[in-house]
Amino acid sequence: MITRLNFLREADGLWRGQALAGIRGDWVARMRGSLERNAARQFASASKCELELGRHAGLVGELRGLLAQYPLDETFVGHQMIALYGSGRPTDA
Repeated sequence: MITRLNFLREADGLWRGQALAGIRGDWVARMRGSLERNAARQFASASKCELELGRHAGLVGELRGLLAQYPLDETFVGHQMIALYGSGRPTDA
């Protein structure tokens, strides 16, 4: 589990800004969307690993940022609720 989390966090550190920024076209827009969906899934996998390891309190702030970026992503909403509850903030959850 920790090895997988380290790999996911390393990949997370490589992500910078918008994918294919400054390039236009329909194909690029589709690829950008695909890459960003893959990045969101990677972020969700990393946060799931963190929750399974019991690292709730440290995850609350990161999930707040992810929810600002992906406000309709139910996975991030669920992870945020679990992280808040697990860090002793059941009312906020």
